[in-house]
Amino acid sequence: MKTFALLVSTAMLACLASGMARAERADREQKAKVSAIYAGWEDTSATERVYKMEGDIVITQGTLRVTGERGVLNSYPDGRLMELRGEGAKQVTFRQKREGENDFVEAWADRGDYDERTDTIRLYANVRFKSGGDTVKGEYLTYNSVTEKMEIRSSIPGERLKAAADGGKVDNRVIFEIEPRAPSDKKAPVAK
Repeated sequence: MKTFALLVSTAMLACLASGMARAERADREQKAKVSAIYAGWEDTSATERVYKMEGDIVITQGTLRVTGERGVLNSYPDGRLMELRGEGAKQVTFRQKREGENDFVEAWADRGDYDERTDTIRLYANVRFKSGGDTVKGEYLTYNSVTEKMEIRSSIPGERLKAAADGGKVDNRVIFEIEPRAPSDKKAPVAK
């Protein structure tokens, strides 16, 4: 059974390797590894396959590291869609070095998915996102790993806003914490 799980994990990682590592180009050239307590797959058609993973899922390739507790990978002819869920207090995590930078993009959420067809990561519920010293918190986030364009919302599209613990008021705000820019050597002109 361990050999079967290792073979399935290796196959799933090979499927993920090409698309997941867009931010740091060198990651695509690194050996990839997937580990989980359980893994299996099913062919749903002649061109589609569904992989399932459970328990302490860890996916690594170069600087990329993704974790979760339950996962499904749908392999289509035009690309793959991976969905991960946390369980209990354990969240889905994503971490990868930014191309040409000396820092990492990191994210945490209750669930998330990665669509290699669009190079887009989507995170749902209790989302935290960190890049350098900047952080963002919200309920829904989309991030394109090629363009590094991010959008975060205070609610998950199609779902009602969560009521806050204090008397049922709705807390519908996105929170940003932005590091100050490094001071430049040039001083701004003084207004007269």
